[in-house]
Amino acid sequence: MPLLVLLASPSFARAELSLPRSIEVRVPGAYVRTSPSVQGSRRGTLSFGARLQPLEAREAEGCAAPWYRIGAEAWVCGEHVERSGAEPSARQLPFLEEGEIVPHRYAFAGPDGARFYRSVEDIEYEDWEREFDPRTGLHLRELVDHQGRQYYRTVEGGGFVPAEDVVPARPSGFAGTTIDTDEPVGWVWRRPVQVRPAAGRGRILRRLGHRTGVVALEQSTVGRMLWLRIGVEEWIRDQGLRLVHRTAPPPSVGADERWVHVDRSRQVLTAYEGRRAVYATLVSTGRQGVATPDGTFRIWAKLATAEMSDETDSVDESPYLMQGVPWVMYFNEGVALHGAYWHDEFGIARSHGCVNLAPRDAAFIFEWARPLLPPGWTGVLPTQSDPGTLVVVE
Repeated sequence: MPLLVLLASPSFARAELSLPRSIEVRVPGAYVRTSPSVQGSRRGTLSFGARLQPLEAREAEGCAAPWYRIGAEAWVCGEHVERSGAEPSARQLPFLEEGEIVPHRYAFAGPDGARFYRSVEDIEYEDWEREFDPRTGLHLRELVDHQGRQYYRTVEGGGFVPAEDVVPARPSGFAGTTIDTDEPVGWVWRRPVQVRPAAGRGRILRRLGHRTGVVALEQSTVGRMLWLRIGVEEWIRDQGLRLVHRTAPPPSVGADERWVHVDRSRQVLTAYEGRRAVYATLVSTGRQGVATPDGTFRIWAKLATAEMSDETDSVDESPYLMQGVPWVMYFNEGVALHGAYWHDEFGIARSHGCVNLAPRDAAFIFEWARPLLPPGWTGVLPTQSDPGTLVVVE
């Protein structure tokens, strides 16, 4: 009788299933999944070169190397990483250098457009691949010299644009305010506001300029005018102010749950924890014809950066392209809360439908809103146990 030999299915060596000190991401944008399987839902994406701490290794389908668990409901296929003996090291993205407002270098294509060269050889032959339209937002890496001329290396596409073809971006330094009072807060809007020693009378003590933040400590009506006390013997009229009108949370919001309210009529965003307002700022929602849709949504994806474009052929809409948009929080299909490095008109509806935030405000909301983006990740998606922050647009 022949000997029956049972062959076991291939398995990983014990050493491969042991946990290294770290795993280094070797595939840009490597997927993180909620379970050790290619059938698992996507949980996020990883940054090339990040070294992450593995918490568990497991043999499972769809990966010729072990699956590594790197967090709650977070697994990455070992084919996309390398085992490393180095300590874990990963940046929180987007990464801001000390004193910087935005995480990257940005510029705009000049009035005559900007030539894009795929390689140095193409520069020598004056063979550009494309020409960016004027005002296109470009995401730049570093400035390089070539044969006496300067070029910026681009992040997207890895090519070059002549420095003479672009205009450096000057992102807004505006920022909203944290709220630690029950009193009304807001900003001076447009025209300077006169500060007087009493409601409706007295000499002008000083003037508050456009977008100066104020806290109304007391209110008084003189004639038909409402006056607000903003300091000791300091009163201003409420005319022209953009005040935060606080609102109750939707019924589904928990006692301390974080949620965001976008007031399109006043162009104000307020962040809440339950009934308590914790932060407020001016925003730019969609302008007429491309208004930000109202409704109640949840953040369904957070990305450290994203490219945003609209290659429309409409005579009413000019196409646009903005590379490297930072702190992106999608909440209604392609509509997002995000940082805007290309304008400083927060408080005016002017976007193509998204909610534009000044960079400092976008950074705050991005870090505060759920789900949190772990260090070394470029994007994260919510799960049932870690849902996205509620966004209410009215």
